[in-house]
Amino acid sequence: MNNTDELRYVQAFARIIGVQEDDALEYAQRKGISALVENATQLLSTPAQREKHQAFLDLYRMSSSIKTKNPVINSPDAAAAFFRSVMDQVHDKEAFVVAFLNTKNRVIDHEVVSLGTINSSIVHPREVFRNAIVNKANAVILCHNHPSGDLTPSSEDLTVTRRLKETGNLLGIQVLDHLIINGINQQDHYSFQAHGVLEAPAAYGQKETVRESSAQAAPGKNNKDGLKEITDKLEQGIRDFFSGDKYQDYLRTMSRFHHYSLNNTILIAMQKPDATLVAGYNRWQDQFQRNVLKGEKGIRIIAPAPVKTKKEVEKLDPVTQKPLRDVTGKTLTEEVEIKIPRFRVVSVFDVSQTDGKPLPQLASTLTGDVKQYDVFMEALKRSSPVPIFFEAMPSSTDGYFSQGRQKIAIRDDMSEIQTVSAAIHEIAHAKLHNLKPDQAKDHGEAGKAPEKPKDRRTEEVEAESVSFAVCAYYGIATDENSFGYIAAWSKDKDLPELKASLETISKTSALLIDDIDRHFKEITREREITAADIGQLDERTGTDENPSPRLQEVEFLTGPDDTYAIYQLKNDENLRNHQFESLHHLEKLGLTVDYKNYDLTYTGHFEAAADTNGTLNGIYEKFNEDYPKDFTGHSLSMSDVIVLKQHGDYTAHYV
Repeated sequence: MNNTDELRYVQAFARIIGVQEDDALEYAQRKGISALVENATQLLSTPAQREKHQAFLDLYRMSSSIKTKNPVINSPDAAAAFFRSVMDQVHDKEAFVVAFLNTKNRVIDHEVVSLGTINSSIVHPREVFRNAIVNKANAVILCHNHPSGDLTPSSEDLTVTRRLKETGNLLGIQVLDHLIINGINQQDHYSFQAHGVLEAPAAYGQKETVRESSAQAAPGKNNKDGLKEITDKLEQGIRDFFSGDKYQDYLRTMSRFHHYSLNNTILIAMQKPDATLVAGYNRWQDQFQRNVLKGEKGIRIIAPAPVKTKKEVEKLDPVTQKPLRDVTGKTLTEEVEIKIPRFRVVSVFDVSQTDGKPLPQLASTLTGDVKQYDVFMEALKRSSPVPIFFEAMPSSTDGYFSQGRQKIAIRDDMSEIQTVSAAIHEIAHAKLHNLKPDQAKDHGEAGKAPEKPKDRRTEEVEAESVSFAVCAYYGIATDENSFGYIAAWSKDKDLPELKASLETISKTSALLIDDIDRHFKEITREREITAADIGQLDERTGTDENPSPRLQEVEFLTGPDDTYAIYQLKNDENLRNHQFESLHHLEKLGLTVDYKNYDLTYTGHFEAAADTNGTLNGIYEKFNEDYPKDFTGHSLSMSDVIVLKQHGDYTAHYV
C-alpha cells in the first residue's frame, strides 16, 4: 500500500480496534482496504474488538474521504484483471479463487479456496458458498489458473463448474462466470460464460454476453441489442442469398435443417453453410461424449426463452365455459401461470467442430440402385396430392402439372435422377399452385389454394427450389445451373415478399421430406426390403427448441442398459380415436401398433425390480403420481408404449 492516506487509515484502524498493525496491513493488502470495513471478522478475536469495530463502522459511514478500491466486475476482461492481481503471489501453483459480489457486481471480498490440483473433492460447495452467505453476496465469480499456459478447460473443471452452479441455484446465489487465467500471457483468459459453457440466463449484471469469437465475448451487448443485430444480419442475408451465387448453398442447408425456423436456417447458412448437425456446447459433451474443438466459433441462432408469470383471469365454469360469480354477483377470478414468448441469442456448434465418440449413421443417400429408385418413386407417388403418370413428351419438356385433369405427367425416357427431380418439381406445383386442391387426393396436407395466382416466374422459382432442396437432402445431384435467373427475378421484390417465398419453400420442402421418409419406410416394410439392401433412412435434423429430435433416440439406442423410452401417439386428428384404447380392442379392429404413429416423449434410467412387471409398474406410477418436471407428455395411460433396454436387448410394452 503506497498511498500515505490509506496507510494512515489502516494504522488508525489498528489503534482503534486494538489489533496488531502488521496484521491489519497484511489483511488490507490481501483483501483490499474496504475489507477492514465490510468483512473484518477474521481480525476480530475478542468481544471488545468486535464492539470497537461496530463503533468504527459508524465513523466510517460518516466519512467520505476514503474511496473503495474494490472493483465493479462488468465483463470477463474486468474479472480476469481482478483475479490476476489476486493470483500474482501463487502463479506457480494452481489456485481456485472465489470473488463475492454485491447487487451492483462490486467485489465484497475474495477467498483462495484451494491451492494445488483442482478437483471436485477439494473445491467443495460448502467451502465456496460459506463466505458468500456470510458476506450476503448476491453472486460469485469463480477463477482458477493453469500455470502451464493452456487455457482449455479439463473435464474436472467442467464437473466442478456444473456442481457449483447447481448449488448456487439452490442457495439463490448466482454463479456469474468461471474464468481460467495463466501466468504466461497476461491478456489471455477463458470465460465459461462467454463460451456458452455456463449457460447462465444473464451475466455481469443486466447484460447478457453473446459470444462473438473463440476467445472473447461481445462486451456491452444485452439480449435486446443482440437480437436486433442478428435480425439486421438476417435481412441482409436474405438479400445476399438472392443477389449472389449463394442460393444453392442456402437450399442445401435448409434441406439439412428442414425442421428449423426460416430465420435459423438462414443464420446457419450465413455462418456455416456446410453444417450438417448442430447442438449446444453442453449437449455435445453431456449427451454425446463429444467436445467442441479449441478455438471453434459458435453459430449464433435464436432460441425460445419464454418467461413465466402469474395472471389474474376470470374463473370459468368447466361445463358452460362462462364466468362464475359469487353470491353478490361479483365475477370470481383465479391466478394462473402463463408463458410470455421471449427469445435470446445462443451459440451452437456443428458436428464438424467437435471430436469424440462417433455418432451412429442415421441416414443414407439414394445411390442410383434400381431397387432404391423404384421404392423412391413409389414414395413420391404416395406423397403427391395428385396421380403421377409417365408419358412420351418432347425432349424440351420434363413434365407438367395439369390443373384441369388434376394430374402430374413425367417424360418417360429420362434418367433416374432427371425423373426424380422433375417429379418433385411438379409435386411442388401441385401442392403450392393448385387452384382446385379440393379435387386432389387427401394426403393429410395436400395444400391450400393460393389467395391469388402467382406470376409464372415466382411459381417456377418456388417449385425448382423445393425440388433442389429435397434432392439435396437425399444426396441426389441436380443441375447446378438451374438458378441463373434468380437474381433477375428477385431484383424488384421487396424484402417481405422474398422472405414469404423462402418461408413457402422451406415449409413445403420439410413437409415433402417427411412424407417421402414415411412412405419410404412403409414400402420397404411392405416389400420386406432390409436395411442392408437400401440403407436405413431416417430424419437427421432438428427443431429450434430441440436441435436434434432423433439424437434423443440415438442416445437411448446406443446408451447404457437399464434405460427406458416412452412413446405416445402423435397429436394427429386421425389417431385421436385410438388414444386410450386397449391392445385387445385394436386387435379386434384388425389394427397394429405402428411406430410411425408415435412420438418419443421421454427417456430415462430405471432401477430394475424383481421382474419386468415390477419395473413397468414402477415407471407407470412415476408418470402418474410424480412425473419428472421436464416431462411434457400426458400421464402414462393406455395406447402408450414403454420400451425397456436391459442387457443390450429391447422389449416394447403396450400400456
